[in-house]
Amino acid sequence: MKPTRQGTLATGRKGFTLIELLVVIAIIAILAAILFPVFARAREKARQTSCVSNLKQIALAELMYCQDYDEHLSPGWAWVPASWPAPPEGLWYTGFWMWNNFLQPYVRMGHAGANGKMEGHGVWVCPSGKSGSQAHARNYGYNQNILGYANMDEATYPGNVSVPSKTLSAIASPANCFLFMDAGCYAMCYAWVTTPSAAIWYMPGTAPAGAARWAGAGDNGDWMDMDWREGRHSGFDNVAFVDGHVKAVNGQAMQANPDWWDPTK
Repeated sequence: MKPTRQGTLATGRKGFTLIELLVVIAIIAILAAILFPVFARAREKARQTSCVSNLKQIALAELMYCQDYDEHLSPGWAWVPASWPAPPEGLWYTGFWMWNNFLQPYVRMGHAGANGKMEGHGVWVCPSGKSGSQAHARNYGYNQNILGYANMDEATYPGNVSVPSKTLSAIASPANCFLFMDAGCYAMCYAWVTTPSAAIWYMPGTAPAGAARWAGAGDNGDWMDMDWREGRHSGFDNVAFVDGHVKAVNGQAMQANPDWWDPTK
């Protein structure tokens, strides 16, 4: 009996050739090369949006603090007695309060974990940042030209003079003066844009072309070197201004704009 046509097709069918498999693999590789950067940009855009929201909430908390304290901005840090209870939402280390501790009652996000380090960091951590040995390193910084500091324990810290933060009325142009920003450390100024130092005193995205590796990076050197060169959000850093608005600023543009840090300009 002769085989049926259906039987002939069934027994004569062949698999993919090596060339066909290679073509399929090449097509998949090309599609991946096209789509992965798109997905990465979309993910980073989402992180940037979340970061903008964080800074907006922090800036609004600062403005609410100002209304409660005769328009004085919050201290950047304070020396406090070791006997004081730990701030309920995290601290830098015992006996030392940071600006976020003063703003915490207006935000209520994040809580203290072991050894005072923050857990559930909420708005205090940039989604594209990185945690460090210090609670606020490598996330957000406060403009050092407008912050003050307070000595609340003269017995333990003699000679540490209190300096009040600026008042809102002392800021010449609130819409053009930095308040909080993506930063390598908890307090930043223009000097660390042009001349960064130590492990965390740098501004993301401000490295000059051809700069040597970030020397003081320590255990997190690769990430910090990339942060210094590329910025947090595709070459940009998010910045909250004294008037409360937030926008993305090109890291390299900071090199030529010291006035952004100056409350008198």
